[in-house]
Amino acid sequence: MLIEEGSVQFNSEVHRMQQLVGDETSGGWESCWEQGLTPWDLGHPTPIILHLHQTGALPKGRALVPGCGSGYDVVAMACSERYVVGLDFSHTANEKAVELSSSSPNSSYFTFLKEDFFTWQPPELFDLIFDYTYVSQPGNMLVSSVRWVV
Repeated sequence: MLIEEGSVQFNSEVHRMQQLVGDETSGGWESCWEQGLTPWDLGHPTPIILHLHQTGALPKGRALVPGCGSGYDVVAMACSERYVVGLDFSHTANEKAVELSSSSPNSSYFTFLKEDFFTWQPPELFDLIFDYTYVSQPGNMLVSSVRWVV
């Protein structure tokens, strides 16, 4: 199906983000975070994570959130029965996550690491990996090379 020119609303923020990210290098994503161009950031935990946590449906143990960004999902899942690692290769995203979660009462049950999910070698395996938007990004087709996930 073809979309006629002018029939789709132009979003300048999304267009600018696409220009910055372009070749999928970490520099583009870092620039987005530095400039506050983060339309993927909900500003709160993903609703399904809140629901699953509140109903006790999330596995206990160690959890990983690759591309955790601001860390809302990390903080929402963390509890005495679940230690959560938030991973992001953006220094700015990590700083924001730490700042937003610094006064969280469950702060001893999570951590944020500045790492590249596709090259990182975790010291321990995880019982749960939650991804909502990270691995599905077009340039992230390297997921098959992450052997420790399977």
